[in-house]
Amino acid sequence: MRGQRTGAGRIGARVRELRRERGLSVRTLAGRTGFSPSFISQMEAEAVSPSIASLGKVAEELGVSLGQFFSSLESAPREVVRREERPQYESGWSKSKISLVADDAPGRKLSAVEISVEPGGTSGRRAAFATQEAVVLLLSGKLVVGLEGREEDLFEGDSVYVSEGTKLSWENPGFEEATFVMVATPGRSDIVASLLGESEAR
Repeated sequence: MRGQRTGAGRIGARVRELRRERGLSVRTLAGRTGFSPSFISQMEAEAVSPSIASLGKVAEELGVSLGQFFSSLESAPREVVRREERPQYESGWSKSKISLVADDAPGRKLSAVEISVEPGGTSGRRAAFATQEAVVLLLSGKLVVGLEGREEDLFEGDSVYVSEGTKLSWENPGFEEATFVMVATPGRSDIVASLLGESEAR
């Protein structure tokens, strides 16, 4: 199942706006991302719901992180973000819900997301290299974090520092939802999109 974003904003319209601002044709953007022109056209027309990984790849080619893309759907970056006003995205296949804790905008030096993982949920089929420096703080539940081939069990209140380039993955082996906050530095690509990569129909 592909991810589906909830909350304010129009993903397809914003992709089209950014593409046109950069002078890219649908075919050019498709070639750079590895997707078909029809997939890009359907995304812009809101005819498909792209996965987190797919949207992250498109955003990267448009020169913004996934967090910056979502934040750009708001009128302006906010200093105070109410819980009920957070932009959210659901990834069905990874059994995860991602919400932006803070608007990610150019010039800001940190991005933050809250991720809730259902029992059996995982970051990806294979570990991915972290594209940013990050700190993960587990708020509830249990999480197994893979770091460079070794596994660490995290329990409520535990945290882990992730250096850029570290091979990272996570999985919820418990019987209840696990929720954690990830705070990261800006990077060329988005750490969440990298870690929630999946095979996508082209």
